[in-house]
Amino acid sequence: MQLYRVLSGIPSLHKRGYRADMAVHAAALKENLAAAMLLHAQYDPTTQVLCDPMCGSGTIPIEAALIATNTAPGLLRPPPPLARWRNEEYAEA
Repeated sequence: MQLYRVLSGIPSLHKRGYRADMAVHAAALKENLAAAMLLHAQYDPTTQVLCDPMCGSGTIPIEAALIATNTAPGLLRPPPPLARWRNEEYAEA
């Protein structure tokens, strides 16, 4: 039997990080699903204009803006606790 521990400090890696402090409605579109919809539709921000008349919480336009700016999915997420862990051995160097 093997036991693993997640050291990322976040419950799921599919969350993008731009809705961390917001109250999200249960029916809101998930960030990864909105990004998948745009990629499946072959959205190209250099030649196409995005129009989302049923905007709601703005998940599709936000993901389109992240695609247009070539922003990595987890870039807006805070660093995991393991990355902030202070190493006393190297702190004095």
